[in-house]
Amino acid sequence: MGTRRKARECSLQIMFAADFSHFSDVEKLVADYWREFGFDEVSRGCSQQVRNLLEEIENLEIITQELKNIAKKTSQIKVASRAFEKYEELIWAAKLISENFINMIKKAIRADAGWSEEKQKVESAASSYRNLSKKFFKDLKYWMQTAERYYLMTEFESVNEVEEQTEHVLNKLDEILNNVSEIIDEVMKVREFADRLVFGTVRMKERIDEMISLKAEHWRLPRMAMVDRNVLRLAVYEFLEEETPKTVV
Repeated sequence: MGTRRKARECSLQIMFAADFSHFSDVEKLVADYWREFGFDEVSRGCSQQVRNLLEEIENLEIITQELKNIAKKTSQIKVASRAFEKYEELIWAAKLISENFINMIKKAIRADAGWSEEKQKVESAASSYRNLSKKFFKDLKYWMQTAERYYLMTEFESVNEVEEQTEHVLNKLDEILNNVSEIIDEVMKVREFADRLVFGTVRMKERIDEMISLKAEHWRLPRMAMVDRNVLRLAVYEFLEEETPKTVV
């Protein structure tokens, strides 16, 4: 979905709420909207990357359980347990990345400059994730070597799956971090355009309502459905004040 289309959807929701409250304290209403609903409305595309990451983490947990079952069959439990202790740290680090990423988006939506600090937390957590994964597989490979005399290597296909899945998660992290600036830029553009539509429409409301009333035959503005009249208000404002092509409006 395009940035401006999403901004128009958000601006309509804000205008609906403003109309319902008779346009009292619009600035507070706008701030409350972005704080309470902004993340869900704006960042669906962005947060999908986080959801994908969490799905990959869940896959890692499932595959690792298979490894634990193999470990129970060997006499090398202590060696395996050291690897799995690091694995728990690995899972925690990955989830921390997701939490910081979501906080970063939320702060950007609220126009909070603190989003850049959250970005640093994301990068720090990602660095920890990479370091932990290296240590994890170092211990795991050692365990495989000591357990090899008990089983054929075909018994350890799960180990290879975990390693491949971990690499996949690392690639996802790189993708997210590389796109952070673009994601934040998109989020801010949505809010900027939505706010401009709302505040501009409210500022010119009397003039806009008069123009609509002149053209709406047999329909007084108060009789119109609340959604309909606010769609018209936003459209008239954008037609008059924005550089949007008239056919788009």
